[in-house]
Amino acid sequence: MNENHTTLKIFCFEGPLVELSARLQLESTKTALKGEEYSVGAAHKKLTRTYKWNYWEYRWTRSEERFIGELVEEFMANTIEPRKEILRGVIATCSAELSIVQYYYSGCNPGIHLSHRTLDTLSYIGAEVDIDIYCLDEDA
Repeated sequence: MNENHTTLKIFCFEGPLVELSARLQLESTKTALKGEEYSVGAAHKKLTRTYKWNYWEYRWTRSEERFIGELVEEFMANTIEPRKEILRGVIATCSAELSIVQYYYSGCNPGIHLSHRTLDTLSYIGAEVDIDIYCLDEDA
């Protein structure tokens, strides 16, 4: 099964993390405060890093064979669109991105299509887009 992650990430904001969650009416799936340490990399060669800013994210993880573009459109409709005015105000004072990540195990030619509506909404709220596709099919 392919594993798909669609995430709203907000960086460099001021104020308590719980206030951001309350304002957006979303329970964060991950948060960090500026100065906190975290690890990256494989277990045998982990590196320690420090958050340079406050960090907040809300993530959907789906393991299914649907096109990731469909999942992104669903995330936009359920998460971003209803909050676009609030998000625009929040992002005006910090940075944000829509992160789209797929761990691709089966099927052919992974790709992502983003509709005009999605692109217009992301532009309106001031969010950037980051896309990563990891093709992990052993037969390929």
